[in-house]
Amino acid sequence: MRWALKIILFPIILLLSILIAFLKFIIKVSGMILGIISFLVFIGAVTCFI
Repeated sequence: MRWALKIILFPIILLLSILIAFLKFIIKVSGMILGIISFLVFIGAVTCFI
């Protein structure tokens, strides 16, 4: 019974694992982009004060 349930749920678990990995990648990339943008804004603010 238990192994049958694992076989039935395997595609769903695989799909969710791939989705989680993809979303973690998207979060890392967006964090990098926002970090670069905030750094550029900071540099712009510093140059305005000088």
